[in-house]
Amino acid sequence: MKTKNLITLAIAALIVVLLAVLCLTGIRVGKYILIPAADGITRGSDFSTGTYAVISVNEPQETVDSAGTGEETEDEQTEDSAEEAAAVPASEELFNETFAIMQRRVGALVLDNVTVAKQGENRIRIEIPVNDVNSAAGVLSTLTQPFAVEFTNGNGDVVLRGEDILSCKMSNDRQNSVYYLSVKVKPEAQSALTEATEDANTNLTVTLDGKQVCTTSISQILSKNTGMRFSSYSDAVTMLVALNTGHITSDIDAEASGSIPAAMSEEQFDASMAAFGVAVLIAAVVMVIVFKGTGFVSALSIVLGAIAVLFFFGSVPYISFNVISFYALAAALAIKVLCDLDLLGKVRSQMAAGMGSKEAVSAAWRDSGLKTFEISCLALVITLC
Repeated sequence: MKTKNLITLAIAALIVVLLAVLCLTGIRVGKYILIPAADGITRGSDFSTGTYAVISVNEPQETVDSAGTGEETEDEQTEDSAEEAAAVPASEELFNETFAIMQRRVGALVLDNVTVAKQGENRIRIEIPVNDVNSAAGVLSTLTQPFAVEFTNGNGDVVLRGEDILSCKMSNDRQNSVYYLSVKVKPEAQSALTEATEDANTNLTVTLDGKQVCTTSISQILSKNTGMRFSSYSDAVTMLVALNTGHITSDIDAEASGSIPAAMSEEQFDASMAAFGVAVLIAAVVMVIVFKGTGFVSALSIVLGAIAVLFFFGSVPYISFNVISFYALAAALAIKVLCDLDLLGKVRSQMAAGMGSKEAVSAAWRDSGLKTFEISCLALVITLC
């Protein structure tokens, strides 16, 4: 019986060792490739460099210019012209409105890990975890552009503005690569629109920040399906974001910008993974030294659990690994070791009292106050990551 148990443990150990080797080195069999688990782990934002920008939010210049009243002397006019470029900080209401629009744009564009935070009374700090400078500049431009949308008739009269639209949805004709934006116009704006133009088929020119992007008609605007037609997906998305997030009316000036270093480099990641592997090995060896045969089973479970976690991070999509993930792994490993020490200590006590091995394990597991922690180890890792 003892020989049979030893053979079973030896086979289990061999399987675990094989899995550990495959986890660390990977394998290729014909056209099938199993990459090392560490290489398949999706790095989170902590491993990416990025760009930050600090912008100031100011009152529109035309509002500042029109604020003065009365006649001015020639000297006063000279002073005004010299100070014309001086920015006036935005009011609290305008600043909060601008900040809210930027937050909506981050959500509308699904910009992962882009942060927009208030800094002082009229400044906003934007952090973009993008290595490519051009991509970061594009994101920053999208977040800070005014996005003023106007619909004008043939006479150049503005008959509808972006502020008059409640919501906008996009649909597409994949066969012809055409994208449609259907809009819901505010009731008062819809009435004014129909009253201003007798012919519902009158063409309207749509401009975004003064640049023409497409043409449409009143009947199409009021239609539920074909408000505006685009042949470019990026142009359609830009207009969609502009109409759904709002028009920034404040003046925005760039004050500072720079690069954001990664919280952890690839070399540090590799070193941390190696340290985790060494910690797992030490924990397994300690369990064997302290508890011998029963400790060997615990050691196998520790190694197997570590392998399972690494394969989990390397194979499950949409799960990213950050610096805090290492703390989670360390916490899970510590909990596992504490649970096994408590459990195996009780097993040893029960066997010393004359109880059989199976009965001792059952009694120890039943009486272990830490067993719930062992069950939740993997849940802890997933939650913190």
